Amino acid sequence: MTLSLDFLAVMVVLYLMECLRRVGPDELTLDRRLGSGFRLKWPAAYPNKARWGWVFLNPLRPDGPSFSLTPAVCLIENFEEIRSADLCIRNLDPARFDLERIRDTCMTLRQQTVGIRRATIILLVACFALFPACLALIGLRATLVPAALVALLASMFIAGLYVRWAKVIAQGTTSLDVYGNAVRLMLYPFSAIRCADLLTRNSLAAFDPIAVATALCSPEKAARLALTEIAILRYGVLPQESDIAEYRAARLELLDSFVNKQGLPVQELIGPRQAETCCQTYCPACAAQFRLVEGVCPDCRDIVLQPLQSSNPLPLFGAQEESNA
Repeated sequence: MTLSLDFLAVMVVLYLMECLRRVGPDELTLDRRLGSGFRLKWPAAYPNKARWGWVFLNPLRPDGPSFSLTPAVCLIENFEEIRSADLCIRNLDPARFDLERIRDTCMTLRQQTVGIRRATIILLVACFALFPACLALIGLRATLVPAALVALLASMFIAGLYVRWAKVIAQGTTSLDVYGNAVRLMLYPFSAIRCADLLTRNSLAAFDPIAVATALCSPEKAARLALTEIAILRYGVLPQESDIAEYRAARLELLDSFVNKQGLPVQELIGPRQAETCCQTYCPACAAQFRLVEGVCPDCRDIVLQPLQSSNPLPLFGAQEESNA
């Protein structure tokens, strides 16, 4: 009995390791909730933080889909390192904020992956429900070989479906990666359980993360993403280069238009809930309060501090630029 429990413990650990996803700089992950809907996860501050991290996907919802999202570039001081006209033009494309296309894409994905999702759920139940029950009834030796055969057949079936749909859903994946992933799925059942994550990861890469959060998550989640970027664009130290300033102004105008159209509660999140009497300014990005009369926030990458006593509406980027001039 002790040997069986140890074996199950190893299985659980191996599966939970498959639920860990390493994400790159600036990458967010959209994962299924236990019930309905999605949740946003990111290991570093959003956006434009140049460090890797890990997120933990929902182990009880291996049927996906889950998505990786990348925020707009060209927002910070290392613009010269990431300068790309194509990326800047893409980030200003209103089509990236098309909520109907986002929902239609998700619906299409669910229809295309219905076979894979059902197979992964069956494999999950077989590994962590039927297999433990058989261990308790007939022991490890009598259960191990039949269970391994069943897991191998299920993994081969999932791998075959992956190869079929990878050419449709993940068109940017090379043939070498597709067949390499298929071999791993066949030989490693725990990886096969998370096949839907592998297949749908980049399916919403063509859309803006703020729009994706608006379509698939709550307005509050989308507002927090929008707030962080708007704070950088609106209250950040103004760049000297004219092309960077023009890009930031155009990006801010696009975000303001989207936020107003969708009614996202960004305005309610800007500023501290309650002003401290000894403080003079606050950071509109993190809401920290300071005794300084003016300056920049030390934690938010050169966000200009705003006066707490000001009751004027939040200025637009262009208005701030003119006042500083």
